[in-house]
Amino acid sequence: FVQHHHFHILKLKGMTAHMIHDPPGRTHDDLHTPQSVNLDERILRGVREMGFDSFTPIQEQTIPSLLLGEDIIGQAQTGTGKTAAFGIPILEKIDPEDKNVQAVILCPTRELAMQAADEMRKFSKYMHGILLRSLFDFLSISYSPIFLRFI
Repeated sequence: FVQHHHFHILKLKGMTAHMIHDPPGRTHDDLHTPQSVNLDERILRGVREMGFDSFTPIQEQTIPSLLLGEDIIGQAQTGTGKTAAFGIPILEKIDPEDKNVQAVILCPTRELAMQAADEMRKFSKYMHGILLRSLFDFLSISYSPIFLRFI
């Protein structure tokens, strides 16, 4: 059973912004599954291994939009799956032929950076050759970036 949490998604299209609210009365049956979005089987394997078989509301609203390249701002309570909401589309977009840094995730604290990196490692467990680094120990700034690339 997926708990009901309130969330807000702001889709940015040029200079126009569209707010999407969590619809009241949403049930578990209303949610799409990761399989319905046609995700990479290696990511699906990692997600299933973590025990997830359906999207939370914020994931349902953000993952398809991010896979289409849309810019969004999402806000949701703790424990609603925000890391998967942005992390899975990032992993889907990584080009294994490109050896450069392809994604940077900024986290406001060391603890959140470690948590996000841990989740991303679990999602990408079967994507061999992916290099994920948390750089909070090496920087003297307040944000802790996570870099992703294929090696």
